Amino acid sequence: MDEFRVYIHNRNPAVNTYSKSQVIRDEHRLSLWLKVASSTSDEEYRPRNLHKRNRYWGQAFPHGVNNQDTRDMIHIDEAQFKLQSQDYKRDKVTRQMRCDAQCKYKKGAGAVSLIMGISGDEQNPFEFSKQYSSGGNNCWQFYNYMAAFIEWLNTNRPGRACCFTMDNLNIHKSPIILDLVEDAGHIGWFFELRIGRAMDPLSMCLT
Repeated sequence: MDEFRVYIHNRNPAVNTYSKSQVIRDEHRLSLWLKVASSTSDEEYRPRNLHKRNRYWGQAFPHGVNNQDTRDMIHIDEAQFKLQSQDYKRDKVTRQMRCDAQCKYKKGAGAVSLIMGISGDEQNPFEFSKQYSSGGNNCWQFYNYMAAFIEWLNTNRPGRACCFTMDNLNIHKSPIILDLVEDAGHIGWFFELRIGRAMDPLSMCLT
């Protein structure tokens, strides 16, 4: 919590440091909750993970992100959504967006996969996402997404060499994905730590 508050303040020193109660209140407002049975709290402060975290944030590429401009960093994550049940007594949603139409959502059938990348550029932020209704999250689908994303960057952000961060899902580490990133002239990639996920807003939103 304290590291998170300091991080926000350092991003914009003109803003006073948020109190813990303010952060907790906004987490509730955004309906951000810890996952049940999450091992994050148990694993985060183990010596080996503290070492990995210090190396990740404190060392230069390729061992860490210390020398990388946040404007050129892009975080990528994916999620799959499927309507399995409807329970109006749980969770929160704005009234205008409530899903209550009959015979429309095909409960229990099909799923939608989302892959999204968000930039760390505060002055000119952007996101690039693709939705898929079949195939799940596989290597071929992720390759097509990355190829389309790189083509979009070449058109809309020409001349910028980006650094991609993502979790250590096996398809992310496929040689054809890594070669695609390097061959396009981008800086490279990092596989984010499986601890300290509060620093990863996209994963929190897609969880």
